[in-house]
Amino acid sequence: MLTPQEEDFLLYWEKMRTLIPKWRYRLGPNLMIGLMFGLLMITYFLVDGWRDRGMVTHGDLVLIIAGALMIAVFVAILRSVMQWEKNEQRYTILQLKKKMRASS
Repeated sequence: MLTPQEEDFLLYWEKMRTLIPKWRYRLGPNLMIGLMFGLLMITYFLVDGWRDRGMVTHGDLVLIIAGALMIAVFVAILRSVMQWEKNEQRYTILQLKKKMRASS
């Protein structure tokens, strides 16, 4: 017998796995977490980097910002893929559990 929370998750994920395209799920809600990592990197280079080097050129700043954005997108995609796979795995386990209970 499945708990009410597990039944709710089954209904929720059946709808969401077909409604949400994977690319939108990957970038949408997780981009803010990725931007936190990127902004931390920019902050470090702008605050602490001035002491290490006497002169930071415009090219260096563009490179730092581009690297921070790449890190933000990478973290967002990685985190969302892990969440998607975790939900898919939970969904398949609950489906198997439901079939086992129905057959016995």
